[in-house]
Amino acid sequence: MLLSAADARAASGDLLSVDYTVFIEVVIFVAAIIILNALVFQPFLKLMDRRDRLTRGTMEEAKELEARSNRLSRNTRPVSPRQDRMPRKRG
Repeated sequence: MLLSAADARAASGDLLSVDYTVFIEVVIFVAAIIILNALVFQPFLKLMDRRDRLTRGTMEEAKELEARSNRLSRNTRPVSPRQDRMPRKRG
């Protein structure tokens, strides 16, 4: 009996007809997008933005430290092994 009702609908062209359920589905879809945007997408995008800012800050800090290291290494002369050992004060 169920099979024959489905066949009758398909034959009459009601299978793909637009009725009130399409509007209900659109409302449910829009509500799902709004809810998912607030609960999933926006927090994820904020997290990715924060991660990107932290990474950029760390990379800039590393470049500054590397430049400072290069300046310091140019301003110093190599230390010979004998100069490295300082006499100890006794007292």
